[in-house]
Amino acid sequence: MTEAEIKDFQKRLYAGEVEFVYTKKDGSERPARGTMNPDILRKHGIPTPEEKAEASVKQEETKVKKAHKLPADSILYFDIDSDGFRSFKKDRLVLFEK
Repeated sequence: MTEAEIKDFQKRLYAGEVEFVYTKKDGSERPARGTMNPDILRKHGIPTPEEKAEASVKQEETKVKKAHKLPADSILYFDIDSDGFRSFKKDRLVLFEK
């Protein structure tokens, strides 16, 4: 995938649901249906990563807590079928619906 295609994929994740395939660490291909759209996340009862971070800061005002940071070469998505967040390396994206 080109960098432009990866950026297009990420935009589509935030716009709605996307069906895609990526290669897992073990070399197998994983089909997925995912999103990062805040409205869809809320329908699943999931706060967006930004909302979660904000709530965490409010709860931990007196503590210093190191935030988990996703590597810059990775893509985070909410797996609609598995009902959880997943991530994979950008260069492992095989295809997605356009």
